[in-house]
Amino acid sequence: MKTYKVKNYKGNLLESVKKFQETHKGMKIVEAFEQADLLNIAAEPVPEDPNTTEPTPPDVAAQIETADPIMDFGCKLLMFGTKVHAWHLNCERNSQHLALKDLYEACDDVADRILEAQIGRTGKPVTALTADYSDLTFTEESINEIAAIKNEGASLIGQGPGLAGLDNILGEFCETCDSVIYKLIRLV
Repeated sequence: MKTYKVKNYKGNLLESVKKFQETHKGMKIVEAFEQADLLNIAAEPVPEDPNTTEPTPPDVAAQIETADPIMDFGCKLLMFGTKVHAWHLNCERNSQHLALKDLYEACDDVADRILEAQIGRTGKPVTALTADYSDLTFTEESINEIAAIKNEGASLIGQGPGLAGLDNILGEFCETCDSVIYKLIRLV
């Protein structure tokens, strides 16, 4: 799946999605969400028919850019920290309460450091703060969510030259996640 950012968005979601579909016949829209004068569209390729491939016109291609995985992770981490904070407030065991405090503080700190560094490198602002948290109670499944975000952070390590500082930040975050998972499982 790929995320596209349609610049100069005029606020008409239906019209913009139709225009995107017309110019990207080989893509199926999975999600579209608005932000100020920007429209984010997540799309994935549709199995192509070799007889009907049409390239994206250059003027439209110039307006569309792919998402920044580091910025996306920083935004996801910022929102995940809020979820972990809610788990912290709703858990019943003191050991869980303390471990989750370590994690939400780490999420906030690491997200801030990643986002500020990436904004400094690219000059692009934060654009993708979304979250859908229907249940904010800490459960055994919450440990899997912590492991998943840790794995996502680990996958970004070594993504590009000149990002050694970011690699260190992500490595520290992964170590914090491992420590918290250990505490949540072992220190009942």
